[in-house]
Amino acid sequence: MIGEIIAIGDELTSGRILNSTSYFAASHLYAAGHEIAAMATVGDEPQKIGKALKQSIERADFVVVTGGLGPTSDDMTNAAVADALNRPTILYPEIFDKIKQSKSFKEMPSLEKLAWLPSGAEILKPGDKIAGYMLVYNGKPIFFLPGVPHQMRELMLDRVIPRLASWGGNNITLVKQKVFKVFGLAEPMLQEMLAELEKSNQQLRIGYYPNAAEVHVSLTVRGRTHAETETQSAQGEAAIREILGCCI
Repeated sequence: MIGEIIAIGDELTSGRILNSTSYFAASHLYAAGHEIAAMATVGDEPQKIGKALKQSIERADFVVVTGGLGPTSDDMTNAAVADALNRPTILYPEIFDKIKQSKSFKEMPSLEKLAWLPSGAEILKPGDKIAGYMLVYNGKPIFFLPGVPHQMRELMLDRVIPRLASWGGNNITLVKQKVFKVFGLAEPMLQEMLAELEKSNQQLRIGYYPNAAEVHVSLTVRGRTHAETETQSAQGEAAIREILGCCI
């Protein structure tokens, strides 16, 4: 499946906080066999959030959104979703009950905001204050996860990837990647040397990334079965080693 990732927060667009959530999501979704076509970072502005979300839904099979789910006034994701997708927010009692049991609720009644989600939301982890949720829009799943890295990572691994695996059915592919560290050859020369290999086998995807004195050449193979993926990867690796020889 082809997905897109949207990270929300002024702390990201200002450069104050490193966007580690998008990196984590992309790497694990890619390893699970999905292709990430685009990643966007948007500030805490409802109109821009809504616009980015609708654009992603039109292009991708699924969307992962991180950030903006907290209780403060600058957490605008739910309001933006409600407006953009015409899903008015409603109170989810199961979340609110959990919030009321916390010691911090008496001091911060604003925590009730965490229990107001767009209608139709499926809570990913019932029992948590910031539980994350999924919406289905035009037949496509959209996952909304907290921007706090450890909360986001837990939901991504325990909820999002398993749901996508069952959602995708037979569309899930297996992915294997190998990175070669090449010395003494410039990136354009490497691409010229490997051009014929790329043309002859469309299942191989070769990428180039300069890194100091090295050029990292990545070989990515996608297949429907483990045997197919392993065979194609082994053939591609052997071909690259034969072409590049002692420079690897």
